[in-house]
Amino acid sequence: MNKNIIIYDLEVNPNSFNAFVFFIIFKIHSNLRDYKNLSVIILKPVDKKNNLLDEEKYQFRLDNLIPSIIKLHFGDIEKKIIEDRKSLIPIVNNSKNKIYPNGYKLSKPKPYFELKHVINKSVNLRSFKFHLAENAKETVNSWISTQCTNTKANIVTIAIRSTNYQLERNSNLTEWKKVAKKISSQGFLVIFIPDIESDDEFKNLRQSFLFYDLASEDLQIRMALYEKSYLNLVINHGPSSICLFNPNCSYL
Repeated sequence: MNKNIIIYDLEVNPNSFNAFVFFIIFKIHSNLRDYKNLSVIILKPVDKKNNLLDEEKYQFRLDNLIPSIIKLHFGDIEKKIIEDRKSLIPIVNNSKNKIYPNGYKLSKPKPYFELKHVINKSVNLRSFKFHLAENAKETVNSWISTQCTNTKANIVTIAIRSTNYQLERNSNLTEWKKVAKKISSQGFLVIFIPDIESDDEFKNLRQSFLFYDLASEDLQIRMALYEKSYLNLVINHGPSSICLFNPNCSYL
């Protein structure tokens, strides 16, 4: 039986939310509608010199973030993490297997995760469907009912970027606090979603506003919250892709 195999090669693709765009590109190019015969191989890098995360954070993303992105796109398909690149040679060379990215070479892989690969195509960016578990919606509703006194208020989420690399892209917390205060004064329920590597710098903000930490770690929860919200305020970072491609999310 022919197999459709996606290789997410971490030698050239980031261990980050940018993987979300990689799988969007796959959907555009493959034209597959049935993912039952689809599997994903996450291939660990040989060289980690370009890794901007410490080993613990890198492994956390590898074990949790990338698999959750795959599940959001395709549901519960076969996926595995492989370290030995040579073990893939017979898989890649098997003519019965359809390998993505097209023309993939183990010896010279190419990065394929940038938005330009999507925008250049004649495709409706808001036409994609995702596998959102019903229990994710229930979890979000339950959390809101226990955390909020006014559960009928329209929700506005604010996504925060706060990492120890490319610091110039991090959120300006002072300005976002002003925005949150203004929105709250108009009767909206503000919920902050911290970065996946957040630290204690949010301590003051947490005293005044709700933080949904689980939404930073679990993409099912994050998307369920995004879909429920009246508006999602995002910045130019990986998680914004969830809003960009989901027709059920309102964002700015």
